[in-house]
Amino acid sequence: MHFDRAEASMAMIEEPGGLTKYLEQEGKAVQTSCSLYRQEFELFCQLAELYERLGVLAKMPRAEVSISASSSKLFLAVMSQMYGVVSQLLRRRVVDAEALSRRAIEATSTAYRLWKNPELSEVFDKAYPNAGDGTRPDQWRPSKEYTNKFKTGELFGEPGDVWSYLKSVYDMFSAVSSHAGPLATAFLQERNGAVEVQFIEADNSIVRLAWNYMLDAYWEMLRVFPRILRGSANPATIATLELELKEWKEKAVCVLKYRDEEVR
Repeated sequence: MHFDRAEASMAMIEEPGGLTKYLEQEGKAVQTSCSLYRQEFELFCQLAELYERLGVLAKMPRAEVSISASSSKLFLAVMSQMYGVVSQLLRRRVVDAEALSRRAIEATSTAYRLWKNPELSEVFDKAYPNAGDGTRPDQWRPSKEYTNKFKTGELFGEPGDVWSYLKSVYDMFSAVSSHAGPLATAFLQERNGAVEVQFIEADNSIVRLAWNYMLDAYWEMLRVFPRILRGSANPATIATLELELKEWKEKAVCVLKYRDEEVR
């Protein structure tokens, strides 16, 4: 099934029924994605099951686990972002999926830093000391200590391939999807002297590539959390989960390789 580039382009949002027309096209995009990216979606469903199983530990009463409430909540935030990412990919909103994933990567690295440095929990919990005071112009300004202790260099300062990979992806998502720099307008195209707004990505190869690197990113993030939650579970439970993570990756490599050959 081919996704019509013309249908995906909303050239004039000001025209009558512009938003309604866009939502109709979004619905068509979901139907198209369910057909074109069924195998990638199924891989995400299987990965989500592993997240859910680890999430059982993250949602346990604090007295029964050995990690901070903040680390548990950050894991659940990552899982929430992953669900949102799959929803955006089905709608072919690649840039929005990347923006959500940037937050997920930051949450993952913050959770790990809190686990390695439990003394920073109070700094994290009091990151916005003036929050709730609507009379202060600096209500949402973070504390200097939080800014220093949780800056990018600290969050991604750990050795290992997982951190170098996540830092690389984080930087890409920051430039393309989160910061209002030149790349924030990359989805705008000039045609015949006019700006064409393409809210829904029409290029199937770009969308499929996004499914691939999102699967990689959320697998890498999930690899981090068994280390954090290891002290809160039966060692055999964590070992089984880590084995299944490895098996999922092996399966994903085979499926995506087959998909690469299939679409050539």
